[in-house]
Amino acid sequence: MAFLNRGTVRGPGRFLQWKVRLIAIGAVFLLVGMAREMNLLVLVALVFLCGAFLLRFFEKEPAEDADHEETEDEPAGPAPTAEAERPAD
Repeated sequence: MAFLNRGTVRGPGRFLQWKVRLIAIGAVFLLVGMAREMNLLVLVALVFLCGAFLLRFFEKEPAEDADHEETEDEPAGPAPTAEAERPAD
């Protein structure tokens, strides 16, 4: 149950840079707030960290079209040319 296979490999997501930025800002606010014992900064840090977590739910994959998916019938690269198929002399 801990290692559930979801079948498809997903990429990093389109909001990865924003999540990293929000986590970094939240971490700085959290450390400064804890060091100076300022509850307001700790709460602001929690808002940033929760925002980064919530971005995860807005990362919808693009619509699964034939253009976006590769099937076994379609090669991943360009079609081979006649020169590439000839044996070397």
